[in-house]
Amino acid sequence: MKQHITKGQFETLNNEQMLNLMNKLYSKEIKKVKYDGFNVTGIIKYGEGYLPRVSEVIQRINIGKMIEILDSKKALTISKDSDNNSEWWVVDIAIFNKKSFCNYELVDALWEATKEVL
Repeated sequence: MKQHITKGQFETLNNEQMLNLMNKLYSKEIKKVKYDGFNVTGIIKYGEGYLPRVSEVIQRINIGKMIEILDSKKALTISKDSDNNSEWWVVDIAIFNKKSFCNYELVDALWEATKEVL
């Protein structure tokens, strides 16, 4: 079972989502972010600064952290479903309307839901 997202998944974030995520992962007042494929540079409250390399950021985006982010919205349900041949995870979030995200890997279902709330 995967525990973290991949670099490719991280790269699917738009600028707003990346900014929101970095502010949730790091206790800094980040105003703007720029990603160059290896590093995330941030404009922090008092000037420009480098945030950790993407490989370090990805290690922080694990199953527990995504559950924490989603649970802070008070609208999270995680379940496992199956048919005769396979099992998959279902992550439901109910912020404005209920949305479900399904995947064979829990981390992937959580990631899609997390991107939705960022």
